[in-house]
Amino acid sequence: MMSFIQTPSGLTASLFALFAGSLIGSTTAFFEITGRTWRVGDFTANTLSETTSPKVEVGDVLFNFGSLDVGQKGSHEFQITNRGAGPMTLSRGPTSCTCTISGLDRTSIGVGESATISIQWEARGTGGPFRQQATILTSDPRRPDVIFVIEGMVVADVKADPTTIVMPTLSSSTEVTAESTVFTFSPAPPENFSAELLPSQSSEFFELVTEPLDATELVSQLGATAGFRIRVKARSGLPLGAFRQIIRVSMKIPKDVVIEIPVEGSVVGDLSLAGGSWDSGGRFVLLGTLSSNVGGRTDLFLTAKGPDRDKVHPVVRETIPKSMVVEIGQAAAIGSGTIIRIPISISIPPGSPPCNHLGSKQGVLGRIVLDTGHPSSPSITIPIRVAVQP
Repeated sequence: MMSFIQTPSGLTASLFALFAGSLIGSTTAFFEITGRTWRVGDFTANTLSETTSPKVEVGDVLFNFGSLDVGQKGSHEFQITNRGAGPMTLSRGPTSCTCTISGLDRTSIGVGESATISIQWEARGTGGPFRQQATILTSDPRRPDVIFVIEGMVVADVKADPTTIVMPTLSSSTEVTAESTVFTFSPAPPENFSAELLPSQSSEFFELVTEPLDATELVSQLGATAGFRIRVKARSGLPLGAFRQIIRVSMKIPKDVVIEIPVEGSVVGDLSLAGGSWDSGGRFVLLGTLSSNVGGRTDLFLTAKGPDRDKVHPVVRETIPKSMVVEIGQAAAIGSGTIIRIPISISIPPGSPPCNHLGSKQGVLGRIVLDTGHPSSPSITIPIRVAVQP
């Protein structure tokens, strides 16, 4: 009996060969991939070179300041060392709001070298725990940034209540008095207590009176050992719009302590200002820096509403700088006549002497004072930011 061996068809043979080739090729590729170090340039994965890259080494990245008094500053130094095989560059990164990188002694460190980073923090607020951080950026591809953290506890030896004096809305012809109480918690009695108004465009309209608290008044603040009442009066004549004044309080208990108490409010009335150079947020006219040879000019409008609007007839009482020329135009009714608008031209003529009234440390703000004739706002002060260069 004869047996026959059936040979595969051409199609079957082709499919088998294709399958076997794919299997062998995939297996070969697998072993090649897993057994080979791929390098940039020959289409293989990049592994960081251990022969050229810098490498960050840091010790502690967290420091606890312990207890800090309000207003006290603390600082701490951290170190970064380069343990790699190439030079490392450093730069300042972001910090949290009350934390600053006060020193970075070098921005490039060689192999084995170290850089010192100084972190500074000022205790603010009314007490409690704090945690802040600062970032240093590095050229180490494994660790492109290093975050240093400082923490501790703010201990309040002094407290103001309220921390901000908010005055009620007032008119420029009224006077308003408000107050804040400063308590101390140190065993030692405070010495050299003082309160002063920091210079500003509106500080001349405020008055301060301070007086010590008696023992019965200290009961309201648990743990208080002494205290002072600060009364601030806003006099009439404040410029229209929002205002912000700072009261600086200083004392020894026994260390030097300084706190600041903002005074905020707004002045409203039937009079208002408008114009292209009028900064409604800052409440001033911006003329900027002008050349004495050319000078400059701007136009404003004083608007008046209410039953006394027809009584408004502005007259210039004072100008700073003296060279500034102010011209008052003819009043005109707007719309149905419930509002009148008065044009005001402000100019610095060519040939005016040099001056600085930009409101910086080098020069106080300029101003225009107008007598208005309005019964509830008899005068208004218009702050001017201007400087004249030769």
